Amino acid sequence: MAFLFMRATRRTNDMPPRTPIAETAAPVSRAQSGEAARAAAPVLRNGPLLLLLSSVFIGAMAVAVKIACQFLPAGEVTFLRFLGGWLLFWPLARAGVIDVQPRNRRLTYLRGTLSGVAIVAYFQAIDRVPVAHAVLMQNTYPLFIAALSIPILRERPGLGTVGCFAFAFAGIAMMLEPSLASGHAPLLGYALGLVSAVFAAGAVMATRALRKTDSAVSIFYYFSLVGSIVSLPLFLAEPVMPHGPALAAMAVTITLSVIGQLLLNQAFKYTGAAQGSVVLMASTVVAAGLGAWFMGDRYGVHFLVGAGMIFGAVTWITARARPAPALPAAEPLPPA
Repeated sequence: MAFLFMRATRRTNDMPPRTPIAETAAPVSRAQSGEAARAAAPVLRNGPLLLLLSSVFIGAMAVAVKIACQFLPAGEVTFLRFLGGWLLFWPLARAGVIDVQPRNRRLTYLRGTLSGVAIVAYFQAIDRVPVAHAVLMQNTYPLFIAALSIPILRERPGLGTVGCFAFAFAGIAMMLEPSLASGHAPLLGYALGLVSAVFAAGAVMATRALRKTDSAVSIFYYFSLVGSIVSLPLFLAEPVMPHGPALAAMAVTITLSVIGQLLLNQAFKYTGAAQGSVVLMASTVVAAGLGAWFMGDRYGVHFLVGAGMIFGAVTWITARARPAPALPAAEPLPPA
């Protein structure tokens, strides 16, 4: 993964930023779009706020996925989620309403593949363990960003980084302790959650690099397209015709996913991958609350202590991360 990421990002660093659409528009359109862009700029350029909003939608999406998995196989839920997101934007792209042409194809496809594998593993984890547990496992990805920084950025891991890993995995063990004691721990589900975190770390780093040249809409478009290809074999292995509640659950899942991902992609133009990670962990709180409300999930002392240990490890390693360099000014959003 590290080798592919370094090769893909090498081209991004040599590329000029995407030319804003407004610069090629007619004089009247340029004035109108400039006025609209100035009005929207404070919100669209507030990275932490966008990430907080994204975490709300992503946490709610996890609960919707859990409900959908009661009616459909997790592999099919994953495929329909990707396909639905792509189909929402494909007609707009074909009509030329939105620009989805990637500037860095290699990194775009790598990001789509990493994200596709991460979501496949994530949805499988949601299907097997309580929803807040799955979200928390996936949100350990900042630890793996630190790990990937060793081969990609040639950073040397210090004792603090190693200690963070040990502390976070001790928190996971604390969460699992009641299940391990009863002999009914869904270890595969937790393992899949960590696999999701590893690939999500690579995807977040790729997103940050892509935002130098590519729009949030373009990144999401190919995320959905490549993700559909990655998850297609799982759908074909066990296809089920969705109907009634399954269709409703999938509609909610796709809607929440699209909004959450677009906010995420936009935010990473103004927020570093490590710095934004703590904000995104709010999705665990959202998933825990909605899981308790809709699924009847209960979280005891072991979960709260373990979650606190993981939060602490992620927060510490994020605080030590080098500040992210500012990216070029954002282009106006394409007309919707």
